[in-house]
Amino acid sequence: MTATDGRLLQAPFRAGIKIKTHQLVPLERALELPRANLFIADDVGLGKTIEAGLILEELRLRQRVNLVLVACPAAICRQWQDELWKRFGLWFEIMGRELIARRRQERGYGVNPWSTHDRFIVSHSLLRRPEIRDPLLHHLGERAGKSLLILDEAHVAAPAGAGRYAVDSQITTVLRDVAPRFENRLFLSATPHNGHSNSFSALLEILDPQRFLRGVPVTAKQRDQVMIRRLKSDLEEIGCETFPRRHVVRLELRSEAGAWSAAAFDSASPEAPPEDSSLGAAEPFEIDLAERLLAYSALLPAGRRGRLVRVRLQQRLLSSVAAFYRTLAVHARHAAADETKEREADEPEVLAQPSLYEPEDLADLSDDPDDEDLAVREDAAVAEASRSAGSPAAESRTALDELLRRAALARDLPDAKARYLVAWIARNLCPAVRLGGAADDAPREARRWADRRVIVFTEFVDTLRHLERLLRAALEGTDRGEERILLFRGGLDDARRDEIQRAWNAPPGENPVRILLATDAAREGVNLQGACHDLFHYDVPWNPARLEQRNGRIDRTLQPETDVYCRYFVYRERPEDRVLDALVKKVEVIRREVGSLGTVLLDRIEKALENGLDESAFPGRAGLQPGFFEALAEGTEGKAFASRATVAAELEGARERKNLERQIDRVGKLLDRSRAESGFAPDLLRRA
Repeated sequence: MTATDGRLLQAPFRAGIKIKTHQLVPLERALELPRANLFIADDVGLGKTIEAGLILEELRLRQRVNLVLVACPAAICRQWQDELWKRFGLWFEIMGRELIARRRQERGYGVNPWSTHDRFIVSHSLLRRPEIRDPLLHHLGERAGKSLLILDEAHVAAPAGAGRYAVDSQITTVLRDVAPRFENRLFLSATPHNGHSNSFSALLEILDPQRFLRGVPVTAKQRDQVMIRRLKSDLEEIGCETFPRRHVVRLELRSEAGAWSAAAFDSASPEAPPEDSSLGAAEPFEIDLAERLLAYSALLPAGRRGRLVRVRLQQRLLSSVAAFYRTLAVHARHAAADETKEREADEPEVLAQPSLYEPEDLADLSDDPDDEDLAVREDAAVAEASRSAGSPAAESRTALDELLRRAALARDLPDAKARYLVAWIARNLCPAVRLGGAADDAPREARRWADRRVIVFTEFVDTLRHLERLLRAALEGTDRGEERILLFRGGLDDARRDEIQRAWNAPPGENPVRILLATDAAREGVNLQGACHDLFHYDVPWNPARLEQRNGRIDRTLQPETDVYCRYFVYRERPEDRVLDALVKKVEVIRREVGSLGTVLLDRIEKALENGLDESAFPGRAGLQPGFFEALAEGTEGKAFASRATVAAELEGARERKNLERQIDRVGKLLDRSRAESGFAPDLLRRA
């Protein structure tokens, strides 16, 4: 068909997708170019993976592409593999330890694994490694014909500095060497501009060195030839698409005469009245431990090692007492290393050894660490810092012992967050759910579950296990209660990940699961929006980018509901929570208003939090006064103010509404003509 008319399309009809007109604009643009050197800079959630897949499939059908490499962050390698297989029927091998070992076993130790297939996925982190990069360069030669490089999150390749001769990062250097060897190049990123003109031109030079030169300002004409840029708001304004409305709900927990209560405040509907929910009598041990930790932290050494211990303990207490107790116990065991040198029998091993059946040079080629392995490494870092800090003084040892005793007593108890979560499940999913299990006299109707699902994210595997124990006990006695919870954590094999996604996205009438407990291993690379629009942040991650990634699991394309709800907890009496509360609000502002500079600002905020949430992290400030983090974030935005003008001129100019309407109207007509000329129709395909 396309041999007689090069403008007709085949790929949309040969893919297992719901065709959306706006996703065909990059395909049309790529076919207009002599080489498909294109930067797709669409907003998060508009389907850049599908757009890249359509271009790849069309070029393949036209016999313009045989060899394909997808380079992406490690966390989404499997997602790329799944999407390209399920949507386009194209199998991609993930380059890494398992593939290399398998190829050596099949074809001999000296085989170049890049020569054994023609479609690969590799993570950015592995592509930087010489043992992965050098065989690839050898296989590509000076230039590989009929080849395509798809670079996801392409902004990682931009030099970070503002100067014309800023030193490239390692990944920038690697891609300057790898990218020119591919005949066609697709770059994907929702945040391609970091506010520096020279950095932007350097990134575009890697994409198309014929049009762009590092240090030379990018003109609108040049940019529009190779870049597609649309935001969700643009498509909504012209009536092309509708997207779910995100509600970020703040759950304020407060102690009133020894009892906890909660009020919800919805950022998307500030005029709505708060929803009060009594959580019953509870000892506010979370606040007591926070106050004692603050006092103990003041007694720790002021150097780097003391700061590491303080920050790790603070992070875990803000997640759960269970996670806090584990790290506190490690610190207590090693705080007096000169008094007790021997490792306790139950202390986890901290140094993983290579398998006897695995060559040593492959032992660390892994991008998917298990959550428990990460926890063990963190324990090792805390243990080393505790030993190096020296023996504590008598006063600090007494404070540490009391802190450890109180944490041990509280580690298995439900905190106010858990009590609220159980109450929410009872209100919205199953009335019979309660701490300790359903009452014996609960009616049968109350034991049944509604067709609604909820995701609960937490940062630490100890918190995940703690929540699982509490919730499984709370679900006892309900209809099929043992089948209602799924766990998603790091280190799962591909089959288990697929099984969880299929179960979670299946209609509630077909699968009984209602609650997904997940660590940050699920924040990227999985689609969880098929039958769920409720999400809880049991803890707020200190990396603000992770917060946005978590929310993106349900706030994305193909979400069937018109509203999604992302909830997080704030203890009114705990000063650290005021900082994290400001963090959540600032992330939402950045998401809505800052555009491409969002990644840059989030990185700066994370850097500001590296030293913890007490006054030592912010010299010149007297403690955690209300509003101090807001001032920090405003200062960060102030530094970026001048950069926003640069971004508006060099990037956002590609989003002119008049052009967008014209483009979508044109590809809509092209799609109709291609369908009529080809005779593709679902009923004919099913019949065939």
